[in-house]
Amino acid sequence: MIKRGFVVIVVTFLLVSCSKVDIKQVSERDKALEVLTSKLELIKKEMQEDKVSTLVDMLDISIIKNYKIKRLLNNLPQGVKFYYTKPEFEKDSVKNSVGLRYGENIFYLDVEYSYKNKEWRVIDIKERGD
Repeated sequence: MIKRGFVVIVVTFLLVSCSKVDIKQVSERDKALEVLTSKLELIKKEMQEDKVSTLVDMLDISIIKNYKIKRLLNNLPQGVKFYYTKPEFEKDSVKNSVGLRYGENIFYLDVEYSYKNKEWRVIDIKERGD
């Protein structure tokens, strides 16, 4: 009888402890996603003004990919529209899709972000279909 009571108390303690941690983690994730979404909105606004400084500052990718992306961004015609899907967590990173539209052309990218030191960084960019 005493063993059952002890087991019930221990299990209850573990469940309560774990649920509090999960709520805190979910809250932190939601706040971090809000920050990322606001950055994406800023990028969208800047691209309408033919600027790419926020996006370039977020890049934390290989030298070759960094070069390709900067070259792409510098060669885009004026009036590019920036579209993105809702970012979603996958393990330790966040992924979403981005579309760059200019005229009749749309260029799709799959983007992966990492949240380190309270800052969002782009850690991988792949052209859709690669």
